[in-house]
Amino acid sequence: MPTGSQIRKRCRQEISRASSVEENIAKAETTVLLGAVCGACGRKNHFAAQCKAKEKVHNVEVEDETSEEEFLYCVTTKPELTGTVNSVYAQMLINEKPVKFHIDCGATVNVLPNKYVNKQDIQLMKCVLQVWNKTELKLEGTCRVTLRNPRNHKKYSVEFIVVKESLTPLLGSKVIQQMGLLKVHEENFEKVAATKLAIKKAPTAQEIITEYSEVFEGELGTLEGQHHLDIGPAVPPNIAPLRHVPFAIKPRLKAELERLTDIGVLMPVDEPTDWVSNLVVATKESGYLRLCLDRQQLSKALKRERYPLPVIDDVLPALSQAKVFTKIDARNGYWHV
Repeated sequence: MPTGSQIRKRCRQEISRASSVEENIAKAETTVLLGAVCGACGRKNHFAAQCKAKEKVHNVEVEDETSEEEFLYCVTTKPELTGTVNSVYAQMLINEKPVKFHIDCGATVNVLPNKYVNKQDIQLMKCVLQVWNKTELKLEGTCRVTLRNPRNHKKYSVEFIVVKESLTPLLGSKVIQQMGLLKVHEENFEKVAATKLAIKKAPTAQEIITEYSEVFEGELGTLEGQHHLDIGPAVPPNIAPLRHVPFAIKPRLKAELERLTDIGVLMPVDEPTDWVSNLVVATKESGYLRLCLDRQQLSKALKRERYPLPVIDDVLPALSQAKVFTKIDARNGYWHV
């Protein structure tokens, strides 16, 4: 039977042997890791499972410049003129699938066809995408997509404008600078402040009223000059009898006649006259009174002025270049004469 000292000696040997095994395992793992290339970040001496940088996504943000019009300045030449077309393309990964992107340092936006994104991820927007030749593209909205550069294995979250056309995906100026694909050496040139295109919008009703306030001042305007009515000499004068006015509206009729006299529409006549027309009173839906004159006999006596009124065929050519249309309510038009 082994003594206590022998047992203690054997335990020390077992512990020493176990320590040697752990050290050998650690040395073997270190030997395997030396020279290994990470599939996530591309660096050496570790595997993707132990990579601490694989989940890092660079968020690419572009300054929020509110504009209703964005541009693609991508201009190419014909191969027969230059021999080769010096366009620059870069391959990025979307959902680990390679996608060919056009690097456009003159574009203000990033463009991606709708086949690369999910429809539920597209957010609607109001914007006009215009190519250098003034051609406008149909937009579906915007969508943020994660790209991965297979060269340095870095990930980028980029916002794209989604189009319906099957175009080559495009990366604009701001994004390619932030991704390190392009560097602008500002020390080699004199920088000029960017000029924003002025988009002229149709003025609002209040802006028109403010700009042309003299037109809208006062209750009633007048046309320049005086209008003279010619009556045929063979037509005898006519004095129409007074029409009956309901007693219930007489107070309102008197108030309306006084108002029209004050603003210059009516003029009192205190002397004999050859022509008198009937007064016709009608009540509007709003409750206000509309005063009219029955001028049947006077219209027969007046000499007709021959003036050709323009027809629609004469007006349409003049409106071919018109962009803003409006309508005018000729309220109380005859009162201005």
